[in-house]
Amino acid sequence: MKKFKIFLIGSSGQVGKSILSEIPDENIEFFACTRTDWDMGKNPSHGLKLLLDYQPNLVINASAYTQVDDAEDNFDLANNINNVSPKLIAEFCLREGIPFLHISTDYVFDGKKTGSYNENDKTCPINSYGITKARGDAAIVRSKCKYIIVRTSWVFSKYGKNFVKTILSAHKNKQKLRIIDDQYGGPTSARCIALALKTIIHKIIEKKIQWGIYNFSGEPYTTWFEFASKIVEKYTNFKKIKNDFSNLETIKTQEANFYKAKRPLNSCLDNYKIFNQFKITPCDWQTELDSLIKDEDFE
Repeated sequence: MKKFKIFLIGSSGQVGKSILSEIPDENIEFFACTRTDWDMGKNPSHGLKLLLDYQPNLVINASAYTQVDDAEDNFDLANNINNVSPKLIAEFCLREGIPFLHISTDYVFDGKKTGSYNENDKTCPINSYGITKARGDAAIVRSKCKYIIVRTSWVFSKYGKNFVKTILSAHKNKQKLRIIDDQYGGPTSARCIALALKTIIHKIIEKKIQWGIYNFSGEPYTTWFEFASKIVEKYTNFKKIKNDFSNLETIKTQEANFYKAKRPLNSCLDNYKIFNQFKITPCDWQTELDSLIKDEDFE
């Protein structure tokens, strides 16, 4: 049987590594593309030759410029990675008749909505990171290629830098942290994202797919402070040591003068559409957090 070839961009990031870990399939072959292979920030079009040479059956873009504050000072770099490159990939996919699976973000919204955001809500980003991601999403839609855009939020895993690792490092070193308690969203395990993509990939292979934009995030919705408190609680319970939250201090968004970029107060994503179409359930972030903390490779 001929293998289904996937060109995976951003294979060294949280989602990329999780995809390679969670989707081992003898019928699927990956080209794991890293920034060394394709530096989207410096040369957005460079990797198009790699795509042409590899002739994939599907392109997955798990790469992004995600440094929200730094994007305020490096807009062109963020725009090349989050907008220009996805636009070029989408145009390539249209020409070659290849589907495109792209990872996006909750930060395409301004956070002013009451209730969770669905896929039909108008984007209105309030920082440079969100602007570049929203432009990338729009460029993919305009390209008319066969696309799936998966918008997710507050990603964590055992790979790279993320909120869970930051909180645990501060806790172990007794470092004081001021944590926002009025921004709401859904923490999402990169492993859950990979498993959701696995389902979507098989639907693409079976040609039983409804193209478009889908939300996928963790539930229940929470705040950054509640998330941080749960991280400490689960870690101390697992280690059988006394719970100590004294290094965590609550702070309101308007008091957070350590941010360059504005953050949306509401990042909650509605997961109904992806469940209705693919029977993919929201990521249970508390269960995932348990598994992560107990993972021998985590620390």
